Amino acid sequence: MKRIVFLWLMIGSFNVFGQDRDSSYYCNCKTNPDTLDGQPVYLIVNKMPSFPGGNEKLMSFITKNLIYPNEYRDNYLQTAIYITFIIDTTGVIRNVCVNQPRHKSYFTPFEREGLKMIDKMPKWIPGELEGKKVYVRVYLPIRVDLK
Repeated sequence: MKRIVFLWLMIGSFNVFGQDRDSSYYCNCKTNPDTLDGQPVYLIVNKMPSFPGGNEKLMSFITKNLIYPNEYRDNYLQTAIYITFIIDTTGVIRNVCVNQPRHKSYFTPFEREGLKMIDKMPKWIPGELEGKKVYVRVYLPIRVDLK
């Protein structure tokens, strides 16, 4: 039986962006920019960005949209991928990066599939600091345990 286990850590202090881009974009992204579009990027705010419908809907989205790479269909695999992104003031996912990629010059099949999954995400509900919408970084760790 194959199963995927997702681990969502510190959901309140991280954010995610997504648009269809090639892997060179992701390899060159800034994983911890202090600013984006001249706006400060926060890690912790009063009201963190959220996926439409909350964490349960996010987990459902991940389960439905994270594709198991064909290269690993017949093998046991246990790994983790760490994706980070920024949610802007309109809820758009931007600056999608693989945080701590396994290789500096290319992505593993699971990292590529994780990025594709982020590209499919809808807009998020933006984060707020003292009642004002702000840019917030989100970290999305995903643990994969396929048996």
